[in-house]
Amino acid sequence: MLLRMSLELYWAWTERTKIHLMPKLDLKELNIKEKFHHKTIGERTVFCGTTFTLTKNEKALLCKVLASVRLLDGLSSNIARCAREKENKLLGIKSHDCDIIMKYFLPIGVLCALSTEVVPGLLELSSFFQNLSTKVGTAIYFHSLPKSVAVLFCELEKLLPPIFFVIMLHLLIHLPDEAAIVGLVHYRWMYPIEWFLYTLKKYVRNKSRLEGSIVEGYIVEECLSFCALYLGDGTVHKRNKPGRNVDAQGSDMREGFEIFKGPSKSLGRVKSFHLDHQEWDRVHRHVFWNTPEVQPYIRCDR
Repeated sequence: MLLRMSLELYWAWTERTKIHLMPKLDLKELNIKEKFHHKTIGERTVFCGTTFTLTKNEKALLCKVLASVRLLDGLSSNIARCAREKENKLLGIKSHDCDIIMKYFLPIGVLCALSTEVVPGLLELSSFFQNLSTKVGTAIYFHSLPKSVAVLFCELEKLLPPIFFVIMLHLLIHLPDEAAIVGLVHYRWMYPIEWFLYTLKKYVRNKSRLEGSIVEGYIVEECLSFCALYLGDGTVHKRNKPGRNVDAQGSDMREGFEIFKGPSKSLGRVKSFHLDHQEWDRVHRHVFWNTPEVQPYIRCDR
């Protein structure tokens, strides 16, 4: 929710979107935040850009940063696929992806794009989420976090419009206290439950009988898991299926030197490229120094 509010604020404040139109008009009616007031030029209403607004080039730069992200397997979904560089949009981001972006990648993006006034506050907000998700925190440590968040909100109120400060943002004051009572956050958050609910949602075939479809699909899945216990190791099933990043034994085996005999699989389409003399010499030397069959000759030369 917080990431969505932030992105909508940076992306669309100068646009005439429904989510921002009335709050913009209210600022002038209440006579507050004069730098955010709209201007009337003839019959047109113009909303001026601010220090936190992203220009078209800055949006493209932020999308480019997220599109170049390469993550460890299982850390999150493919965030790079969600960044549309041509459209300058972020689409299909899940809740856990928002957590990863907020803690690690949004600071990098805003550091490249936004002005120096807004960057410190956003970096501190990102640091708060990282501190909240620590794996070694104590009750004393968590009780010290709300004070820094309160000061951070005061700083952000000077820069951002009131629409940013919704009730969800106020929850950040209470999250550290809850963590101090129940323990570390990664044992209590909802992401595993959301992933399991997504699995149950895929069982639904009849939308008029949701519960029955889920029960039927879960029973079928459980029966297949028990049946797999009676199958031999020669049959690939759910219990012995190798992971998606595991090189299967015997796949693409080659004859020749030991260095080329390891199991492997392609990572995409074949691409041809030309090596210059220096690169070819490095590859040639690497093969020689790492081939077991060549080691006796190397020891003789020494």
